[in-house]
Amino acid sequence: MPDEDHGPRVCWDGVEVTVKEVVLTVDEAIREVERLNALAEGKDCRYLWTGTRLFPDGGSFGGGAAS
Repeated sequence: MPDEDHGPRVCWDGVEVTVKEVVLTVDEAIREVERLNALAEGKDCRYLWTGTRLFPDGGSFGGGAAS
């Protein structure tokens, strides 16, 4: 489990950002964000989604596959 200095929270421009979960499809991400924002209505928080890449064998675009 990450410690306080390494996340999963990030403070950016006075806003705390936390990754809630990772899902495998855009449709699933959109549904979850809509559900969570409906639950959080009237509270001081907002849920967003963003796309990313998964490298199941490790590595990255710049680094190639993990050894």
